[in-house]
Amino acid sequence: LHCYVVVEVKIKEFKSRDIGQIGTYINIVDDIVKMDSDGKTIGLIICKEKNNVLAKYAVNSSNKPIAISAYDQKILQHYCLQRMSWNLDYC
Repeated sequence: LHCYVVVEVKIKEFKSRDIGQIGTYINIVDDIVKMDSDGKTIGLIICKEKNNVLAKYAVNSSNKPIAISAYDQKILQHYCLQRMSWNLDYC
């Protein structure tokens, strides 16, 4: 199975309008990049926070395969600090 995955990382909480935005990106990939032999393009929204009820209804309002997940801020901060430290070692 070959398919494209459109990933959007948000630094804010999930809003229902984000479904329309990633749906637009999926349509662009489908129109310009996707071949007939490829599977459906999948959308993934990764955001700071999400309300599970809002996310459920927003995803159900779309006919596109879209998933929403919130990132763990502590892990992200730890990763960023490690990267910054690593980069400073080579300055």
